[in-house]
Amino acid sequence: MSLRLGDGGGSSGRAPRPQAADGLGLIAEVAAEYFGPLPISLDHPLDLLPEAGTRIDFRVFSDLARASSAWMRGAGARRGDIIAISKANRLDVLALACGAARMGAVPALLSPALEPSSLGLLLERLGGPVLFADSGVLHSAAAAGVDTGRLACRIVALDGQHPGAIPLSELRGAAIPQPALRQGRESVLVTHSSGTTGVAKLVLHAADGLIATAAAQMRMAKLLRIRGPVAACVSAFHARVVTGLMVLLGSGLPFASISDPNPAAARRILLEVKPEVLEAHPNILILWEWLASDVAQPLASVRVFNSTFDAAHPRTIKKLLAASRRRFPLYLQGLAQTEVGMVTLHPQTRGVRWHGARCVGWPWPGFNKVRIVDAHGDPLPAGHAGRIQVRSRGRCLTFVGQESQAAAREQDGWWDMGDRGFVTRWGCIHMLDRAEESIDGIASSLAVEDVLLERLPQLTEVIVIKLGEGPPATVYATADGKPLGAEDLARAAAGLPVLGESVHLAWNEFPRTGTWKVRRKDLRQKLVAVPA
Repeated sequence: MSLRLGDGGGSSGRAPRPQAADGLGLIAEVAAEYFGPLPISLDHPLDLLPEAGTRIDFRVFSDLARASSAWMRGAGARRGDIIAISKANRLDVLALACGAARMGAVPALLSPALEPSSLGLLLERLGGPVLFADSGVLHSAAAAGVDTGRLACRIVALDGQHPGAIPLSELRGAAIPQPALRQGRESVLVTHSSGTTGVAKLVLHAADGLIATAAAQMRMAKLLRIRGPVAACVSAFHARVVTGLMVLLGSGLPFASISDPNPAAARRILLEVKPEVLEAHPNILILWEWLASDVAQPLASVRVFNSTFDAAHPRTIKKLLAASRRRFPLYLQGLAQTEVGMVTLHPQTRGVRWHGARCVGWPWPGFNKVRIVDAHGDPLPAGHAGRIQVRSRGRCLTFVGQESQAAAREQDGWWDMGDRGFVTRWGCIHMLDRAEESIDGIASSLAVEDVLLERLPQLTEVIVIKLGEGPPATVYATADGKPLGAEDLARAAAGLPVLGESVHLAWNEFPRTGTWKVRRKDLRQKLVAVPA
């Protein structure tokens, strides 16, 4: 279907084929002109356009983006202003981002999973933005004593009424402004880091960095001969999702947006869409492992599994590949970071041999370079573990409100990722741990967690973490919600570094980021009497 939202116009002939250089502000409408009827499937209707249902097309998405630029203009935003966007995780988050970029504003995507206190701090760092938020975010902030009216210069309530806010209903129908794009090293987007080790950082992206990242990913899609459809269950507030959207629109790939990570909900849309490509956060893919044995085979159509947010567990990768009925399915294991974009890629297929550390692949030729350094910043030879540093065309400009911290992460043009790893003599990068989460006596807690998940198939989460003196604890969740016996845990830990107590939690009791990563610092504080 196609639903016209604005005063339209359009070109008299077919638009030029969309490309990454169209940028976030224009790629939606260029794609709509070129690929207009291509479908977009949704597991929930868009909050900002519920009447469109769960099956829209490129034109509807573009119209919503163009209309949102009018709403933002009507709210008083101008080129160069920051527009903070915080609402339920739906595809319309990205339509709002496109609309803001179209009018030359800088969208700042703030996940509703942020604690209200963190949201308040990030709004303060943004220096009084225009805030587009839904009632869930605004009510949670107010209940926690966070004064969004003081922290934002204007607030637009996306649904219903809120004290001091402009209802979106008052802005609908406004004339759509002409594009006023930002280019080159101008800032074009703010996203935030996952916040696994503390309050999330606001990452400021340049126009050319975002375009370079999207262009590299478009080349990869072309190399893999991806035709679609693509299904993704990802946080709409992550930088990867913004460039991923640019790839889908620029390549003309029909796609499905899955906002609910519940396996039963995902099963329905996977069976309906039959995707060629499936992307999700690693901790979501663990939940979806049971789909691999579903008699309806919801993963049978998948040729490429992709998760570039974190290294996934080997058990998960094996199960997903085994569930595909394609002849040569691939799992694209990668290392990436909001601040630098995609870093490495490691295509894997059935029958892969696993090693103790996580091999996350090789740097992208022509896009970035990777090196390992010691504590003094001196490069290390192959096989020696140290800090991972990156030179990347997709590198961010800075951290908003924490510019000195961003400067401290740079060394002669190299960006310190905060991760520990090593490089093999073949140039492959192996990931060990986050530097702040390293545990004395354990070369890689991630590798230990991989082994425990492999040996205990009933686990849906496991974290090895220091809770005090003595050996690290094992904190885990199980598929059936029942704790494991001490003998089972002891057998699984055979040959591993000495582990201490075990703690059983429900999966949803683990404190998580907007990308479903476990916030280890918060988990530690949850389980001990005093903060570590």
